[in-house]
Amino acid sequence: MQKVTHTKAARPAGRTRRRGQSAPASRMPRQEAVLNALFAAQDELNEGIAICDKGCVIIANEALSSLSGVARAKLMSGIRIAELFAGDDESRVRKALRAVSGAGTQLFEAEMFSSTREPFDVKVAVRGIAGSSHLLVSVRDISGRKQA
Repeated sequence: MQKVTHTKAARPAGRTRRRGQSAPASRMPRQEAVLNALFAAQDELNEGIAICDKGCVIIANEALSSLSGVARAKLMSGIRIAELFAGDDESRVRKALRAVSGAGTQLFEAEMFSSTREPFDVKVAVRGIAGSSHLLVSVRDISGRKQA
């Protein structure tokens, strides 16, 4: 009888994984579950998230709805993301959407319209999604920080 010296199961020969390598697909959560968890976490932080196709929102979280005062269903009906921004920032957002390619990112501050159509300060990140023509747009209210 052989004595067991540790409780971790040994990895099969030739199948070691180094730090930074991803887990096998069978152990990874479904993409939909990951997306739902990400959106829920961003909702708790009140950070608006939208996935856009050709500048139109196709997926949005509740936080973006709260920030913009636009119902989530209406956001996801194909509204142009740039329409949520005030004045010159609408064209600035359109330019950022065009400028991002591949996995590039555009970061900037802008003014977004609230539900009462009053502008407030936000930080915007527009990021390309690798291997896709879709873009991720993240919006965070910074008006409190700007007033301080």
